[in-house]
Amino acid sequence: MQRINLSLHEIFPDPENMRFHDEKNLKIIMDGLLRHGQYRDFVIQKSNHIIRVGNGMYEAMKRLSWQDKVKCVVLDLTDDMGRVLSILDNRASDLSGTDEEMLASQLQALDEAVRAFCGYLPEEIDALLGDVPVPEFREEQNVSPEDAPCGTVFRCGEICLHITREQYDRFLEDLRQSVGMTPQAITREIRRRLGI
Repeated sequence: MQRINLSLHEIFPDPENMRFHDEKNLKIIMDGLLRHGQYRDFVIQKSNHIIRVGNGMYEAMKRLSWQDKVKCVVLDLTDDMGRVLSILDNRASDLSGTDEEMLASQLQALDEAVRAFCGYLPEEIDALLGDVPVPEFREEQNVSPEDAPCGTVFRCGEICLHITREQYDRFLEDLRQSVGMTPQAITREIRRRLGI
């Protein structure tokens, strides 16, 4: 392993990179680069200078017309082992999880003006901090059977669903099993499933 500094035109994006980076993702990477500079190394293959780890950062730097030399870790890899490393790095990221209570605690500890630099949209931060309406279930009052055939209403913010108590209980139990027991996690999953 060797660490060197190279110009962007001396390293090459992986033409077989399986990861794609949408506008939201690239904006987060660019914001981080603008605020902190290059805060992690590229990993490149020695024989051809193909980027095996850091293709999104490369794309973000190109968009920023990055002029500084970039830090690279150079590994002596065959093409196959280069592919393996790229797949392995992406897969390890896929399988990691987030302790949302810890994340919320860290966000809460930050000054509100600084939270914007963490890569989360304001509404995502609000959801993590529990500043979203908690779903409620109540018997509907003064509603004709045609307007509420099930006779019950489930509300999450502006969303109103007419369901039975049994459907509601089954829905919440499924959520508890799939996302954990915290009300914030349940609320986030409900909002995700409803597309809000």
